[in-house]
Amino acid sequence: MILTKARRACCLLYAGFCAWIPLSVTAQSPAMQYELHYVEKTETYFFRTDLDWEPNQLELLRMMPYTVKDSVIKQVTTDNDIKTTIWHLENTQLEEWMDQPSRTVIDNIRTRSYDAGNNLMLNLPHTATYLDSYNQLKDKMTLTGGDIIPGFPVLTNKLKQDFLFNGFSMTNLGGGAVSFSKDSLTVVFNNKKKVLETKISDAEGAIIHYEKKGFAKNNLNQLVPAYELVRSMDTRYPQGLVYKVELTTYPEYSVNYISPLREAQGKDAISWNLYPNPAQDQIIIEWMNENGAEASWQIISLAGIEMASGQVDSDRLLELDISKFPSGCYIMILRSGGQIERDQFIKL
Repeated sequence: MILTKARRACCLLYAGFCAWIPLSVTAQSPAMQYELHYVEKTETYFFRTDLDWEPNQLELLRMMPYTVKDSVIKQVTTDNDIKTTIWHLENTQLEEWMDQPSRTVIDNIRTRSYDAGNNLMLNLPHTATYLDSYNQLKDKMTLTGGDIIPGFPVLTNKLKQDFLFNGFSMTNLGGGAVSFSKDSLTVVFNNKKKVLETKISDAEGAIIHYEKKGFAKNNLNQLVPAYELVRSMDTRYPQGLVYKVELTTYPEYSVNYISPLREAQGKDAISWNLYPNPAQDQIIIEWMNENGAEASWQIISLAGIEMASGQVDSDRLLELDISKFPSGCYIMILRSGGQIERDQFIKL
């Protein structure tokens, strides 16, 4: 076969290019951002509300208390893909525990379960519904920079205003607890004790569903889930005849930050809000200081001139008068425990 000069040149160029490509090229897996390590222990109990009701043997068997205990690792990559590995440590609800899975792995494609001998017992691709929910969470984390690390839902002034705007009534219960009620729903926040409660009542005011979540510091000084209590109606029986109580505790819970960005976020001790922005006469700084240390604040102009400064305790709502400030842009600075946080605001 006779090649023209142009075609020979192209072939030589292509051959040189192919020779340059490494023989084993594999796409690099996304790096890890962070990992959640925790032990989750759930104890389930059943209570009859009608003592005159005499359940049969099968119903009594169904109401036997049981315990489920798992050791869990959740790994999140820089692409926000999530892989969950669960070691099933205990399940007293299952009669033949040794015939049940010893380990379950859930990634972005499928769920696999293995027995104690590492033999594959289950290999199922995710359903379209599961994948839709998974991808929504992944897209949200990618868009907002969020994560799956459980955080205590701090009651901020903005959240208070949102509840009131939507028709909830607010009651200060003391001890740091504030409740919001509307119709059958009541939500109680306690920023001081790091507790959130949710109650749903029937028409007569009796509580038919109750949830309580508590957070605490672990040995790494991270604020993590401590327990969750859920009291709900057992739907296997006529309404209200049997209640199920599930107490979940987390004797071990830690977050391992791997990427530099997530590691820096993990060391953050201050979470705060500055509003309104722009402001006319006053700005409000709402903040939580997780390390409990005192902090200092400072307002400077863009020219570097200090306009105001002061000290603040750990959990505070700062209301600062800026009515005498000239119109313009300013920088608010918070310092605590070696951490510095900055935000800009506009004085009208």
